[in-house]
Amino acid sequence: MKVYNFDDTMWIAAGNEVEAKNFAKEEFGWGELETEEAFQGEVSLDETMLIHPVDLPEGELRMAQEMELISESFYARRSFKWVIENNDIKEPCVIASAEW
Repeated sequence: MKVYNFDDTMWIAAGNEVEAKNFAKEEFGWGELETEEAFQGEVSLDETMLIHPVDLPEGELRMAQEMELISESFYARRSFKWVIENNDIKEPCVIASAEW
């Protein structure tokens, strides 16, 4: 599983670039041009995203040392690799988004 960035606001986990683009087209009703314009490319699985503490396993929560305060809530940073492995992601999905 790889992660692809679209418009610097959304990251899609998919098996490959074509799968990620097809998912974006179907999920958001984008045409070919919109998809190509939004597509930014593959990102490292070491890149991080914010996870709400309720979504962390208990053992991880106790060890979470790096938390960020956003909109009066704390969030932990975890890598895309960690999220994929710990959530058993098997099909294309939006793994992270900058929209609240």
